[in-house]
Amino acid sequence: TYGHGCGDEMLKAVADKLRNKFELYRIVCRLGGDEFLGLLTGKSEEFVDEFLAELLSKPVTIEYEGNIVKCNMSAGYALYPAQGNEYHQLYEMADKAMYSAKHSGKARFCKYSHNENDKKASKIELSADEILETMPAAYTICEVSVDNPILLVNSTFTRFFNCSTVAQLYDFCQGYFINLVVKEDRDRIIDEVYSGFDNYTGQTIKMPIRFRRYDGSEVKSMCHIRLSRTREGKRLHIMIT
Repeated sequence: TYGHGCGDEMLKAVADKLRNKFELYRIVCRLGGDEFLGLLTGKSEEFVDEFLAELLSKPVTIEYEGNIVKCNMSAGYALYPAQGNEYHQLYEMADKAMYSAKHSGKARFCKYSHNENDKKASKIELSADEILETMPAAYTICEVSVDNPILLVNSTFTRFFNCSTVAQLYDFCQGYFINLVVKEDRDRIIDEVYSGFDNYTGQTIKMPIRFRRYDGSEVKSMCHIRLSRTREGKRLHIMIT
């Protein structure tokens, strides 16, 4: 609502609140976007519940350009060693618990619980391909590395470049998104996207890009680019409208 500048200030305020709260007990760090990870050691489940209840009891509030902006946080947690022994296992548990908390309302927290809901959820999960097909425009997910290898595309993306199949699209661009951009614009696009990666991670930036198509034509379209960090690496989510 208030733009990237407000988002950056809110992230700083959230980070300050978490740093102050965790300072006496252990560590906290930012994972990327608006997600943070905290570690408490040698504490009971009762302590964690009280700790999070107090942490989330009041929204983070900032003043930005004359506006009072508030942000509620949600949290999820898992217990070591009772629920897991490995970092990735515990992280996934806490992540699932956090989304359960989000779905139950604002400023909530939740402990991971393996129950029948997990089984029900697994039955309604969509594959990445199915999710991409629900997008209202041409959409692709690329790896953040040299030339941006394409990981996934939807059928609208394939048709946008006048290709009849995904295989034809991959052959046309050698599997790299940057090869779909007209040659003389490639360096500029790379500089514009990556110059702000750290600042814009978790947010969406917009820019017009000229593309080349399989039939030899060119088209200029608006691109909505979201930069993210995952456990598998950095990703670009690109929607062409």
